[in-house]
Amino acid sequence: MGGWRLVKFTGVKIITLRIPCWSNIDMIIIAFDEGNQWVGGYGDRIVGLMSCRAIAELMGREFRIHWTKENIEPYFDYTKYKYDNQKNTNLTIYDLIDNKTKKDYFIMSPRILPEPAIKFYLNHDICQDIYKNPAFSDRNYEADMFRFYKTLYTDIFIPTKIIQDKINELISPENQIPIVGIQIRAGDIYIQGIWGNSYKVLDSPEKTIPDILEKIKAHLEESFTEYKVFLTSDYNEIYKLAVQIWKPEQLVYLNSLVQHMDRNPSGDFSKIFVDNYILSQKTARLYISDWSNYGRVAALSSVHDNIYNLQCGALNKTGLLSKH
Repeated sequence: MGGWRLVKFTGVKIITLRIPCWSNIDMIIIAFDEGNQWVGGYGDRIVGLMSCRAIAELMGREFRIHWTKENIEPYFDYTKYKYDNQKNTNLTIYDLIDNKTKKDYFIMSPRILPEPAIKFYLNHDICQDIYKNPAFSDRNYEADMFRFYKTLYTDIFIPTKIIQDKINELISPENQIPIVGIQIRAGDIYIQGIWGNSYKVLDSPEKTIPDILEKIKAHLEESFTEYKVFLTSDYNEIYKLAVQIWKPEQLVYLNSLVQHMDRNPSGDFSKIFVDNYILSQKTARLYISDWSNYGRVAALSSVHDNIYNLQCGALNKTGLLSKH
C-alpha cells in the first residue's frame, strides 16, 4: 500500500527520514480505452494526460498511459509510459469525463487519492484544484504544468518515422523561413461524416474565416517581411479560403481527411497528430482558437511563447492551462 515510512539510522546520531514507500504497482494511469465510450478529442485527452502526469509526480508514483481505443503506435512511440495490463489486477477507477464533482475533495481532503493504483478517465484539468490542497503548498502549479507540457513531443509522445516523413514532406528540414501556425476551430458540425454532435463555434465560416485570415495577415506583416503559413482547421475548405489571401507557395497544408479523435477515426488519421506537432514544434508564431484544447495544447507545448488569439490579441500561456 502506498504511503510513507520512517527509517532510522543508529550511531553517533539518530536521524529520522521520511522516505516515500510506494510498491512497484503504485501508479497513476490515464486511460483512453474501451472502458468509456467518450473520452474526448485529442486536445481534451492531452489536457487529462498532463493532469495525470503531474499527479503522478506529486504522489511519487509511476505514470502510465493506457491508450487502446485507437492504435496510435504507428504514429507515436510512447514505450516509456505504456501501461502493461498484467502489472495491476486491482485498479481504482476515477471516471471524471466532463465531471468536476471532485473539486472540493481535491482542494480540502487531508489525504487525497490514497489508492495505490488509479486509472483515470479524464478530459479536463483537475490539477489546479489538487495544487490548492495544503499538502502541496510548496509546489508551483504553473511552473510544473509548463514543464510537463514541454515534454509532450520530446519525452511522452515521440513521433515515429511515419510522422517525421509527413512533416518533412511539408516542411524541408533545411527550411529557414519563419513558419506561422494558424489553427481555427469552426465546430464538429463542419467535419465531414461526423455524427451525433452539431457543436458549432463559427457561423458561416466561408465568410467569417476570410475576415479572420485577412486580419492575421495584416498583423503578421507588421513584424515579418518573409514567412510561410501553416494551416489547420476542422473546416475542410480552409485551404481554398486561405489561397485567396496568400500565394500558394506561402501556404503549408496537409491535404488529408479531417477527422475527430472521439468519433471513431478510420484509416490514416495521422493528420490529427502531424498538425498539432507542427503547430507546437515547427512554428515561430501561433494564432489559435483559444477556446479549443487542440490549440491550447499546441501553444502550451510550443517551442516559443509568441501566441495570439484569432483577433490577434497576445495570449499568456498561464491563461491557456485551463478553460475553467
